[in-house]
Amino acid sequence: MFDLTIALYNDPETARRHLEKLRWPKGPICPHCGNGDKFRIMKFAGKSTRPGLYKCKECHKPFSVTIGTVLEGSNIPLHKWVLAAHLMGAYRYRMNANQLHRMLDVSYRSACHMTERIDNVMK
Repeated sequence: MFDLTIALYNDPETARRHLEKLRWPKGPICPHCGNGDKFRIMKFAGKSTRPGLYKCKECHKPFSVTIGTVLEGSNIPLHKWVLAAHLMGAYRYRMNANQLHRMLDVSYRSACHMTERIDNVMK
């Protein structure tokens, strides 16, 4: 368990797989049309595609685990988002952006963006 936790906060691929297990316990579901048939969802593979990209054969739209979440469209690596959410949820008082900026090694502006998005979800 300890090794998984360390990898979860240090490796974007492990964080992505973890988020997929949390969001889709029975397999991927298209956020565009709601299709959950595993035979009608295709996982992209290859060097030219990003990891974790799927395509729905019903609506023909690509999607990933971050579509429809606060993580959508972010250039911040997933493992930093997972760590930020963990820190903000576990911290007794409100975690401010300056603390996240120092702890996650992201810019202060990115830390402000992350705290704002995570706070909105937690409310």
